[in-house]
Amino acid sequence: MALTSQQVASLQTQQIGALTSNQAAALETADMAALSTKGVNALGTRAIAALSTDNIAALTSAQLNALATGQINALSSGQIAAIDTADVAALSTKQIAALGTGQMGALTTEQVAALTTAQLPAIETRDIVRLNSDQVAAWTTAQLMSLTSAQLLALNAAGTISSTALPINILGTAAIAAMGTTQVASLNSDQIALLSTAQIAALSTAAIASLTTDQIATLGTGQVAALKTGQISALQSDQIVALTSQQVASLQTQQIGALNTSQAAALETADIAALSTKGVNALSTRAIAALSTDNIAALNSAQLNALATGQINALSSGQIAAIDTADVAALGTKQIAALGTGQMGALTTQQVAALTTAQLPAIETRDIVRLNSDQVAAWTTAQLMSLTSAQLLALNAAGTISSTALPINILGTAAIAAMGTAQVASLNSDQIALLSSAQIAALSTAAIAVLNSDQIAALTTLQVGALRTAQVGALSADQVGAIDTADIAALTTAGIAAMRSDQIQALTSSQIRALTTQQIAGMETRDIAVLTSDQVVALHTSQFSKLTTAQVGAIQSAQMQALGTQGLAALGTSAIAALTTAVISTLNSDQIVALTSAQLSAFKTGQVAALGTSQIAALQTDDIVGLSTAAIVALRTDAVNALNTDQIQALTGAQVKALETRDLAVLGTDAISALSSHQLGF
Repeated sequence: MALTSQQVASLQTQQIGALTSNQAAALETADMAALSTKGVNALGTRAIAALSTDNIAALTSAQLNALATGQINALSSGQIAAIDTADVAALSTKQIAALGTGQMGALTTEQVAALTTAQLPAIETRDIVRLNSDQVAAWTTAQLMSLTSAQLLALNAAGTISSTALPINILGTAAIAAMGTTQVASLNSDQIALLSTAQIAALSTAAIASLTTDQIATLGTGQVAALKTGQISALQSDQIVALTSQQVASLQTQQIGALNTSQAAALETADIAALSTKGVNALSTRAIAALSTDNIAALNSAQLNALATGQINALSSGQIAAIDTADVAALGTKQIAALGTGQMGALTTQQVAALTTAQLPAIETRDIVRLNSDQVAAWTTAQLMSLTSAQLLALNAAGTISSTALPINILGTAAIAAMGTAQVASLNSDQIALLSSAQIAALSTAAIAVLNSDQIAALTTLQVGALRTAQVGALSADQVGAIDTADIAALTTAGIAAMRSDQIQALTSSQIRALTTQQIAGMETRDIAVLTSDQVVALHTSQFSKLTTAQVGAIQSAQMQALGTQGLAALGTSAIAALTTAVISTLNSDQIVALTSAQLSAFKTGQVAALGTSQIAALQTDDIVGLSTAAIVALRTDAVNALNTDQIQALTGAQVKALETRDLAVLGTDAISALSSHQLGF
């Protein structure tokens, strides 16, 4: 063009805007330099595109900055490359954003290096990937740090920036979440260490699963604690193994609760030892069941005590056996109660021996029977004494504890009542002697019935006294005979009254003599009647004297004969009056002689009528006087005829008058001659 620079500078914006591409192409560098910023801005996009690279290079920073985004977008690759490196920094963020993919690719390494930290974030991600590794490598750390997460990930995905060179710590959580597994897996330890807890939490489960064991080991405790439960669940077994005990210790309870069986199985003993009690308690039942026996053995007392009952119940037999003996005592009573039948059977003898007196009563009866004799034999007396009645009986029924080894004295009355006859029969004398009065009273009648003579003999006075009426009634004759003489007096009067005739007859003479007067008085009349002669003879006069009239009435002739004179003499007048005529008729002469006047005077007419001639003849003259007129009337004729002269002379006038005419008629002349005038009433 022939226009001078001054002329070009004088052109109005409308005029400049009217320049054609040919005219623009004809402009010289001096002309371009003469244009104002408004003038440059007025150039049409075609005119801009027609400018020579020299003209583009001649543009000042201010002129470049004045270009509209459309003008920028119209620049060719060559024009872009012609922009002076020093002027690149003058481009606004909008202008930078307006650069197309081809234009971005046309930037020289120097131009790319000149981009400011303000311009860089403005580059579209689709455009920034046109940059090559050399260009990106020219950036300073500050420039890299200015890039957006999307730009960085795009450059990394394009291979322009390697993962190891990626300033990972500046990526937003959304960008972190968008990272692919390959990108994450290629991060180095330093980069991993730079990730914030928010970034860690933003990683996808797939990204977490792709972390190498070295990367896992690099994670800080804060980063580990930031992992979400879903991320925890995504960890592979080898990754779990790679966790340090410090990292494991930093896990939150929710995270621990998210561990699956394969992860739990991958934990090492140092990891288990690092868990807090809350951490152990957070493990799921499946995770607990997956722990190795070494891990179970590594649990300390506090950790074991922290296990919930469900966790305890989830332990396998092998795991149960692996619990350290010293730690068994740390288990709570609820934990002990939670042990199943199979688990109880898995306990070692040493573990069973370590159970405390507080723990033992908590074992279910259905579970305790799984213990064997050797295990139970390892218990101390205190441990045995701590067992409940139900437990002891269950162990005895199972044959684990023999009846002779059963601490019978600690059983409750309900347990005693529940004992089978075989169990009771197998108790030894020492055990029987240990039973309390309440325990004795609790024994079933069937149990009482199976006691042998030695067991019966082992009963103490208090125990005999504790026998219920029904229990006494259940005793056999042999058992009654086996009761110690010193103890027989302890039987209640109700118990004596409840005894059968065969039981009464089984009493020995010593036992009979040992009976109290109250017991004697408590005997049923039917029992008095069955007493043997030896038993009757064994009675003290004090015992005999306490017989009731009903009991005396039950005395049999043979019994009275066996009593002799002492027993008869002990009877009071009311008792004498209660004797049956059959008994009266069998009294021997000595017994008749032994009768006192008071006793004879107590005779009822029927009793007098029962006296035979020999008995009448044996009456003392002093005793004859004591007979009532009614008694005299009751005398049989042969009895009157048996009276000797001394007896006749002893009769009172009233008695003589009471004689029946038939009785007088049989009196001999000696008897009649013996009567005094006073007797005859003359």
